[in-house]
This record gives sequence, C-alpha cells and structure tokens, in this order.
Amino acid sequence: TNGSSSTITRTDDVFSTTVDTSILPEGPVYVTLRGTDGAGNTRYWNNNAKNRQHVFYVDRTAPAIAITSATPSLITGTVGADAEKVLVRVGDQPEQEATIGEDGKTWTLAISPALTASTTVTARAVDAANNTNSASTNPKWATRTISVPTNTNTITRDTNNGPLVSGNG
Repeated sequence: TNGSSSTITRTDDVFSTTVDTSILPEGPVYVTLRGTDGAGNTRYWNNNAKNRQHVFYVDRTAPAIAITSATPSLITGTVGADAEKVLVRVGDQPEQEATIGEDGKTWTLAISPALTASTTVTARAVDAANNTNSASTNPKWATRTISVPTNTNTITRDTNNGPLVSGNG
C-alpha cells in the first residue's frame, strides 16, 4: 500500500496480510495483488482485467451534527450527508434513534409525553464506517438544554358584574 509491500500468508486457499491503516490517508486506497513463484513467473489478481488494482476507502471522520430547535415535544437538527443514523439522549433516558429526513441533511425526534421540566438533550451522528462523535472528544457533539416554561394560571372573579372568569397561562 502506498508504494510499500506486505508479506502475504496462505492457509489452505485463503491468503491474508495485515496492513496498518492508521498510516493511510482518508479516501480511496488502491492495492495491487501480485504473486511471483520460485521460477520468477508473476501473476496479478483482480476482478477487473483492465485494472490490476483493488480499491477500498479509509474513513475516520465523524459526520457533523447540530441541534437547531428543541421544544418540550420535538427536537430537530441538521446532520452531515454521510450520517447513517442520529442518536439522541433526552436527560438520563436511553438514546433514541431520530428520523433522518429524505434530504439526508435534517433530523427530527418527537418526544412523548412532552417534557415537563428543563432537560439537557445530546445528539450524535454515526456514519457507515461507524465513526461517531462523543461529548468529551469531538466538538461536533450537539448539546442543548430544553427550557420548559412554568405555567402560572390565575383565575379572577369579578364580584361586581357577575360570574366573569379570566386568566392566563
């Protein structure tokens, strides 16, 4: 890989090698499989006769995520297009999987029953390579506190004009 060679071992009809992927750049990595026998004969292995290289992709980047709106009954946000799922934790409850919109860039999570007290919400995105963000290691972790207004209902009776009831709340 990247101009280097690796020793391949064979067990029955299975060939294998170990590659340190931490030294590889993100993106496509092209690998050529070539074998040479004791007589100096060389053979290339590939599924495509025109191109002797195999390709695989290195992905270490977690998708971006943000909480854009949080109410007592609905949390919404945006997410990088490479996200496969969005996981949301409301308070100390287990994570719930949010719904990613058809555009692949937005997500929503309905909360039922609606929250009755101020609560911290955290969201994280996970991509196909299982890259995820965490509160302690990645600033892409989205955190927001949902403030729930307190209801103050006041009922007043007007004794001069009969049974009039008014209030707010």
